[in-house]
Amino acid sequence: MRFVLIALLLPGVMHLCGFVLEYLPLRAEELARRFRIKSGGEFHYGVLQVGATRRVGSVSVRLLEDGIVRFSGKDSEDLPWTFETAAGQEGRLFTGDLDADGHQDVIYASRTGGNGWAPSSDMVTLLFDEKGRPVPWNVDGYFESSAAGIMDLLDLNRDGKAELVRQTFDDGYWITSLYEARNGRWLLVGGEHAGRKYPMYTRFTHRANRIAVTPTAGRHPVEDDLSNTPATEGPLYLRRLNWADVRISAQPVLEFSDGRRCVAVSWYGTMTTVVDEPGQRVSATLGSPVRARQLLERIVKQKLPVWVGGRRHQRAQGAQCSVETVWATAI
Repeated sequence: MRFVLIALLLPGVMHLCGFVLEYLPLRAEELARRFRIKSGGEFHYGVLQVGATRRVGSVSVRLLEDGIVRFSGKDSEDLPWTFETAAGQEGRLFTGDLDADGHQDVIYASRTGGNGWAPSSDMVTLLFDEKGRPVPWNVDGYFESSAAGIMDLLDLNRDGKAELVRQTFDDGYWITSLYEARNGRWLLVGGEHAGRKYPMYTRFTHRANRIAVTPTAGRHPVEDDLSNTPATEGPLYLRRLNWADVRISAQPVLEFSDGRRCVAVSWYGTMTTVVDEPGQRVSATLGSPVRARQLLERIVKQKLPVWVGGRRHQRAQGAQCSVETVWATAI
């Protein structure tokens, strides 16, 4: 199986990364188990103009107008695929075999301008399936990258596969989650892993605190599950799309055939839509709102079967759930 990862970290405030480290319950020797990747140089608007294109292995990366970046290529049968998302700044390319399948993966990392509790980074990945088609994923966090690599990309259990450490804050606790690259997808680790039990919770205090604890009675911090694996059994249908202007952080609402009304949390822009058909695979995150809306409206109009995956603990008023991946198959 060929696996290629393209990671996009939007520009960020670096003191936040140091602040979050004060609540990361991993030892220095664990953080030293960095997953080795090789720098491929800078790639961002600061050094390139709109329309600039670079080849990364068999993948073409192009900067578009309106802050969009497009990834494209061909699968093993020479059929096209495209993926669009928000473009980053101060971006840097890396390569490495993230899931230990013998193929070099590609990473694109940059920083965000997030302030306060806002995530400092946004990581977009493309993992390729057995047909050579991309399986996109988008995750936000407080990741830190430099020419030397990505600090949060580790190999804690030393099995040769990359793990991504992600932190988020909820109900008075920092929550430390772990994702691992396995068989063409990123999966949320639950339970025992490399001598730890995930997720881990660190109580927010007025000074550095890296001691993992069990939340006290009355506290209910909720872990996000941003993995891009199916969370529904059997085919669903997207009955209705209530679109909203995601550029001003309005929340689109998706109504499914099982009666659920789920929001696409637009503030992060990570929700990903995929339309897979015999002749091509087209996908986009909410970071490319025009393309994302086109794909969702097509799913409704053509009554395409879908599976959904991922959830956040933040929800819009009147919605029953959130969703991070909507995957439609046009046969």
